[in-house]
Amino acid sequence: MQRSMSKTEDRKPQEITKRFAILVEGPDDRCFFQAACEHLKLKEVDIVPVGGKDGFAASLKSTAGIDDCEKILLVRDADNNANGALQSLQDALRQKKFPFPSKAFEWKTDAGLPHVAIAIMPGPNEDGSLQKGALEDLYITVRMEKDKICKCVDDFLKCCRGKNPSLKITSKSKVSAFLAAQYADLRLGEAIAKDFDWSHEALKPIMQLLEAFSSNSG
Repeated sequence: MQRSMSKTEDRKPQEITKRFAILVEGPDDRCFFQAACEHLKLKEVDIVPVGGKDGFAASLKSTAGIDDCEKILLVRDADNNANGALQSLQDALRQKKFPFPSKAFEWKTDAGLPHVAIAIMPGPNEDGSLQKGALEDLYITVRMEKDKICKCVDDFLKCCRGKNPSLKITSKSKVSAFLAAQYADLRLGEAIAKDFDWSHEALKPIMQLLEAFSSNSG
């Protein structure tokens, strides 16, 4: 899998040259979706990091080639406000005068090209409501919960909080501790390629969106 981008690479002008595009927050997200596209054997997808959750509107306006895309997927973390995250991407698409879906994890296909979809990570609940959290929460569900090291990570963080009561244990800190123990020098996006179960139930909503990028799809 391609390494995470350096700050110098992040500052390079973005350009889309393929039929389909995925706009993501940053380098770890880019690595995740590169790995997912490789798993699905998708070759006509450009993945563009926009520089954070507030960068989508500017990137939609400035990214060369985006007006020629057939399908565009926008992806950001829910953080603590999943509905607010969805609305922020809808607003960014509205500013660009692109069609946008009323819900996350569905394609807007009835307003001409480009077809557009929005994914709010880590994904939907069983009732369709959106979960709070981030890509790290999805990684915990798919990769970490089945690993015997996960309990060691929990015990380590609880020990740390015992020494420092102000310490907040988050999904990001859990993943960072797990990666340090399991993969040493890999970041989250790079570690995705290691022992990852792409058939996991929690991945179905995002993988179904990506399947629309198949060259055989309409």
